[in-house]
Amino acid sequence: MRKLDPARLSVAEKAGQVMMCGFLSPDPNAAREAVLELGVGGVIYFSRNLGTLAEVRALSAALQSMAQTSSAQWPLFIATDQEGGPVSRLSKDVPRWPPAMALSAASLGLGDTGFTQQIYYALGRELAAAGINVNFSPVLDVNDTPENPVIGVRSFGDDAQWVGALGQAAVQGLTEAQVMAVGKHFPGHGHAKEDSHAVLPRVERDREALSRIELGPFRHSIHHGIAGLMTAHVVYPALDPDKPATLSPAIIQGVLRDRLQFGRLVFTDCMEMSAIAKGVGTASGAVLALRAGADMVLISHSPAVQQATHAAICEALASGELPMQRIDEALGRIAAAKARWCTRAEQPLTATERDAFARLRENAYGAAVTVVHDAQALLPLPDCQGVKLVAARDDGVLHNARKNLGRLLQIGDGPPTQGECHTAVVLVRGLATDAVQAVTMREIARRFLRTIVVAVGAPYDLAAAPPHTTQVCTYSTELQALAALAKLLSGQQSAVGKLPVRLSQTSNSTPPSC
Repeated sequence: MRKLDPARLSVAEKAGQVMMCGFLSPDPNAAREAVLELGVGGVIYFSRNLGTLAEVRALSAALQSMAQTSSAQWPLFIATDQEGGPVSRLSKDVPRWPPAMALSAASLGLGDTGFTQQIYYALGRELAAAGINVNFSPVLDVNDTPENPVIGVRSFGDDAQWVGALGQAAVQGLTEAQVMAVGKHFPGHGHAKEDSHAVLPRVERDREALSRIELGPFRHSIHHGIAGLMTAHVVYPALDPDKPATLSPAIIQGVLRDRLQFGRLVFTDCMEMSAIAKGVGTASGAVLALRAGADMVLISHSPAVQQATHAAICEALASGELPMQRIDEALGRIAAAKARWCTRAEQPLTATERDAFARLRENAYGAAVTVVHDAQALLPLPDCQGVKLVAARDDGVLHNARKNLGRLLQIGDGPPTQGECHTAVVLVRGLATDAVQAVTMREIARRFLRTIVVAVGAPYDLAAAPPHTTQVCTYSTELQALAALAKLLSGQQSAVGKLPVRLSQTSNSTPPSC
């Protein structure tokens, strides 16, 4: 690859190179305007863009070829959010990997952070085989607020030191696979109680707590050379009373650059999220973010907004509102990163790799399953034919989970009856914010002495389970997670996982009636 020289770029080309844009279909022509007219520095894939690995690899190659015909002729960052679990964009012919919290439980149980590194290497190889060179992962947020609506199982847990250790293991795995890891969401989204996709959250912590908890994993990753970080659309009054981190010179320049000595790429989260778009606006926000110290702004969806953002950056550069020195500094970092991450030859997955990754994925789901409480020693069940499965709410996700688990255990369907006094296995997900599930779970636990409550999402749901119940967490509703649960219930495997968060028991139980 020829040397990338920011000095040779026009103002319009510079404005394009500090933008990363999404597009709306799997057709590379859907990105033509962004790549050729705006000259963007990167594209981001969502599920709407992605098919099989071979199809995505062809898409990536087409986009890179297109970029070489643009006026700047710089290669593209091709990025996605491939965290595992619920945030998994690439999943057409590669099953989802477990979420970060599940990997954390497995790594705790195994006593080995290297297990997480293996997972992220495999995940990274799948990305690399698809022509993707940037992964907006790992999540470095310390999720110490159970009510957090957007992080949850995406986090490695609520201990800053452990999150930092596993975050670094994830970075090492991705780096070994030749994929650029971008940690998020600086300086930490785990203590927020609102979702920045919808509102502008605030984290009300003092500077000492922020430094000790939120900044801990980021400090660890910076020390070990992480290539990129993504900012949070969250206000931290102790660091900046008004501005979210994405728009704050005090946070990006003052904390991240000066205090933590981070000299590599800073990406924004998507500037079309409501936390920014409904405030200062996407285009104006992009200018403010670049001025605050971000190197690349992310506009994931609307072509019209992307055009307006490019025009706003050009205008701000022409007027001096956005200093050319600031943009040249960003372009220097972008050029260095592209020279490192955009030069590899694409290598499809081999049959050997696919088989090895399939075994590793199965092992990961199995090792993640966590028995949180089993005071009655109900596990393993002596006879699964005496078990009835209950979804605490008959929504699509829990309904399918119940059906799949029933097939795996080869047991009948339908609610347990008090006269038969079956062992009841109650599946819960999102119970903390769902009164219907809580009532159902408590009623089943009141009526049946032998009750197993299974959290098939975040383990925080188990805090409401009555103390006499056996409590298990799978962290996922994926079929492989349910298969691991079935093996635990039937005695084919023992539990390995250890809980990576603290639970506060909040409910009282009524003695069961049978």
